[in-house]
Amino acid sequence: MHTRFSVIVPIGPERSAPVLPSLERLVFPADAYEVIVERGPSPSRNRNRGIAQASGDVLAFVDDDCVVEPDWLAQAAAFFDAHPEHDAVGGPQLTPASDGVLARASGHALASRLGAWRMSRRYRRGRLDLDATETVLTSANLFVRRTALARCGLFDPRLWPNEETELLHRIAATGGRLAYDPRVVVRHHRRRSLRALAGQCFRYGTGRARQTRLTGVRPGAGVAIPLLFLLYLSLLPVLVAMRSLAAAPLLLYGGLVGAWSIATALRAREPAMLGALPAALVAIHLSYPTGYLVEWLRLWFGGELDEIGTTRVAPGHAARGEHRA
Repeated sequence: MHTRFSVIVPIGPERSAPVLPSLERLVFPADAYEVIVERGPSPSRNRNRGIAQASGDVLAFVDDDCVVEPDWLAQAAAFFDAHPEHDAVGGPQLTPASDGVLARASGHALASRLGAWRMSRRYRRGRLDLDATETVLTSANLFVRRTALARCGLFDPRLWPNEETELLHRIAATGGRLAYDPRVVVRHHRRRSLRALAGQCFRYGTGRARQTRLTGVRPGAGVAIPLLFLLYLSLLPVLVAMRSLAAAPLLLYGGLVGAWSIATALRAREPAMLGALPAALVAIHLSYPTGYLVEWLRLWFGGELDEIGTTRVAPGHAARGEHRA
């Protein structure tokens, strides 16, 4: 049977891959897809090496710490059958119910517009969107036609994170169509500590800054507003000394975070999460713009836009045949 999907899994050095056992539980004809595993420090290079080995018409990308739903490939196949004009489709990466309290709180924060603005659709089930943009799709759950990659090129190894958003931007810029389908689902484990969450969002910020430098496309409100808030906090002691009302926006922010946290804990029926929710939200709001600003300044003052993960490692290997019907 013709290979329809090539599932490509990039795995970092010394990392485990919870996604592999879930791929064995896929409900899809075993001879219609293959699984290719590539290890190394650069996710972009790992994916590009996997693409070079792939034989499928559609390349399916998923992160090593995800768990795919059994109908993951079936739902993607149904989408492409119904929408042959689309080059790429992705869906939400939901938080597993088995994650700890802080991890689930992080998932709620990321899935809210208050926490991640337009990117929040990456972390929750939204509506079907046949005119999606790169802001709502991620390489943790992404399907791209081989023809689109032949037209637009592969992942840029100078980027991580944001390597997939830059690629999707290229696809859209050449007339390709992107879609978000809430039925194409994976579960993605969240960070288990505030430090890990802040580090992740800091890297997201550095990736966005590098993407901005590469593409020349200015970021929107999702970057500008956090940067302005960070600037406000850094100037707050001076502003308060000049006028006490300068603290009003911070008080308003605290009230908004508190109200959202209470409402979210009640809706989730998890009062134990109440203390973790505001901490997760604040960690996201502060670490993301800090990462963007630090990387932007580094590049502004002559820093190199070098390749990510250039450490030499053993070559990757293809794990073909590790799937089960």
